[in-house]
Amino acid sequence: MTATANAKRKKNRSGRTASVLAFLLLILLLTAMGTYGYLFRLGADVMAEGVTVGRTDVSGLTKAEAARLITESMGGFRLTFRLDDKTYSVEANNVDPNGAPLVRFQVDQAVQKALGFGRDPSFVAATAARFAALLSGHTVSVPFELDRNRLLRLLTSEFGAAVSRAENADIRVSVRADGTPDIAIAKERIGMTIDYSAAVNDAQARLERLSNAIIPLSATREYPTITTAEARSVSGEAEVMMARAPFTIMAKGKKWTVPASAVADWLTVERPEGAGGQVQVGLNPAKASGYLEKKTNAIRIAPKNAVFELLGGKVATFDPSEDGEGLDLPKSIALIGSFLRTGNGPDGQAVEPPLDLPIAPIKPEIDTLASNPYGIKEVIGVGDTNFAGSPTNRRRNIATGAKALDGVLVMPGEEFSTMKTLGTVDATNGYLEELVIKDNKTEPEFGGGLCQIGTTTFRAVLASGLPVTERRNHSYRVPYYERDGSGRNIGPGKDATIYDPSPDFKFKNDTAAAILIRTAIKGNRATFTFWGAKDGRKAEQTDSRVWNIKPPPPKKITETADLPPGVEKCTEKAHEGSDAQFTYTVTYADGTVVKKDFFSRYRPWGEVCLVGIDPNKPQQSEVTVPSADTAGAAGN
Repeated sequence: MTATANAKRKKNRSGRTASVLAFLLLILLLTAMGTYGYLFRLGADVMAEGVTVGRTDVSGLTKAEAARLITESMGGFRLTFRLDDKTYSVEANNVDPNGAPLVRFQVDQAVQKALGFGRDPSFVAATAARFAALLSGHTVSVPFELDRNRLLRLLTSEFGAAVSRAENADIRVSVRADGTPDIAIAKERIGMTIDYSAAVNDAQARLERLSNAIIPLSATREYPTITTAEARSVSGEAEVMMARAPFTIMAKGKKWTVPASAVADWLTVERPEGAGGQVQVGLNPAKASGYLEKKTNAIRIAPKNAVFELLGGKVATFDPSEDGEGLDLPKSIALIGSFLRTGNGPDGQAVEPPLDLPIAPIKPEIDTLASNPYGIKEVIGVGDTNFAGSPTNRRRNIATGAKALDGVLVMPGEEFSTMKTLGTVDATNGYLEELVIKDNKTEPEFGGGLCQIGTTTFRAVLASGLPVTERRNHSYRVPYYERDGSGRNIGPGKDATIYDPSPDFKFKNDTAAAILIRTAIKGNRATFTFWGAKDGRKAEQTDSRVWNIKPPPPKKITETADLPPGVEKCTEKAHEGSDAQFTYTVTYADGTVVKKDFFSRYRPWGEVCLVGIDPNKPQQSEVTVPSADTAGAAGN
């Protein structure tokens, strides 16, 4: 047998021996792990051996014990910062005036995570994890929340005095006793800055490791951007500007004089954008603004925030936002600065005092759109009517009906019913009775005058460009509905009758936002305003065309015992009959045009009067004649 063969046999035996030893060691390890897992099984509320939470060993502890020990350990944790020889230390549990700590450690969350370690559903996996923790340990980090903004404020307050910002060279102007300017140059100064944000980031990293290592602050030089030589080179501009003081300014017709001392206080050297990097003498925005705001405070109108309150599905309070107005400070300062430098305005045109300072709107903090979740932001249409000459009860019914509609929301896609919204027309809902003639008697009937509500709603719908889904004209011409809100005659055809239970007036909200109905009664005028969101549609309507005019029939007199003998009370005046028509056109944002003709036919109506008689005298027999307002509404 050769030497090579012997060497090969020895190598094979060594390999087999190593494999056997590795196998035996594996069996031994598994046996040890299994024995450990069997003998030291975890209790339901006990941490595994070798587990550390943060810097606290919680081996074998219960949840409550671990939480208490960890909390005690965290109680003294501090963040320490250093700048040169100055050191600042703050405890993690340092609280603000509201009792909130600087660092909020989530101890319970960490304890729960530590308790779950070594509890894998697989016995082998759980035992392996616990056995490894026994040999080399297992650390669970503690989640936390750092109030970064508060720490930034603490550091700025503590170290702010140790550094100073760079200062540009500038001019210092004062006015001598003889009124001439005294101009001096303030030299520039190099400053130092601290990167506080980087320090807060370092603190975050220390907390993640629960490290007590000191956090060094980084201070760097800050150089000025305007030098003494540059400031001196433009000092002549300051003399030119002071030569134009004092001067007068004006805002909304009110005038003030700006003294030379104020101008001297405003002047500063600046490097404006668009000047090719060159410096010039300008106005200090903060000082000039403060002066102008104080002077013009009397003309300032504060904005008004919107208020939107919903109660029981109806808008109980709706106050739309209103823009205020005040001085446009940036443009005013630009105008004054340009005038002082060149005698011209910013546009290069010559200006003369008094300088008319521009006014700008002041937006409210809460506008109408932001105040509600329905997309309501603006007026989309207004309708009005006039009811001059109405008796007391009719006025009361109109006011009651208007109140029922006020604050109603009509959602996108919803069809609005006037009668459904008004509810039952009776005394329970606040309506009063008006006398009508029925069967030769004067009988009270609730709700006389509510057609004023239907007609006003109809006109608001037309102004808003909304589709009308149900509308009927009165059977007879009624003067109340032939006037606009100011009382001017517009003729027949733009009325809408309603009567309980029918006919009704209905429209559909085909916009993307809800529509809020706001009603108002002022004097003889009823005004209904629709609030929503404009979508680009345009609504138009022609004047009514009137034809087929017919004279009224003879006067109708009915005797009644409800009036004193011989007393006459006329409930209706005579009205001629006619036909009327107008065209309603809506042009939508996409160019679609929808036209609709509203045709109305009115029968002639004679004067109707009641005459009082002796109650013991037999009354004459007459055909039932209801009032025009009632008959017209009912379509009789």
